[in-house]
Order: sequence, then structure tokens, then C-alpha cells
Amino acid sequence: MTANVAPALSAALHAACDEKMEAEVRWFDQILAPLHEALFLEANPIPLKRALSLLGLMGDGLRLPLTPLSLAFDRKLRRVLETVMALEEKEAARLASLRRAAAHAA
Repeated sequence: MTANVAPALSAALHAACDEKMEAEVRWFDQILAPLHEALFLEANPIPLKRALSLLGLMGDGLRLPLTPLSLAFDRKLRRVLETVMALEEKEAARLASLRRAAAHAA
């Protein structure tokens, strides 16, 4: 679920795992841990759908039996997204730059 919200950070975490880069794995895990937690504040998929809605990736409507995320958890999710998404944007830009460099080298 986390990769739906933060794909670049999730990809970087998995790449660091593949390369056995322990310090990087710990760093990415620390960055993503609050998001993992926030995505399970209530029954799945309610927090995920709210996160994707807040990011403009889907509408805010829910079908029964889903209910809106509670106000307290919505606030927490918003705070986590503010922090994580700033890092997600930086990581996405870094990965795009690496892809462009690799394409030019080929």
C-alpha cells in the first residue's frame, strides 16, 4: 500500500535492500515508517483511499461499507503526508535524473 502513495521512496528502499546497503535501508525505513503506520490507522483501505484523495490521485467518494477516515486520524495522515511527500518528490527527481543520465550514456 505504501508504494501507491510513495512509489519513488518505496522503490529506493527495495533497491537499497537488493544492494544490501544497510544504512540506506534504515534511512528509507525510518522515512516510510510513519506512512506505513498512518495507512493502517483504521481499516484498510480507508486511510489509503484518503491519502490518494489528498494527493489528487483519486476522488474523495467512498462506497459502503467504507466510511470516512476519522477527523483525528485524518489530521495525522495529513501531517505524515506533508513530511513524506516532500521527500518523495526529491527522490522521484533524483531517480528521474539517474534515468536520464543512463539513457544518455547508452
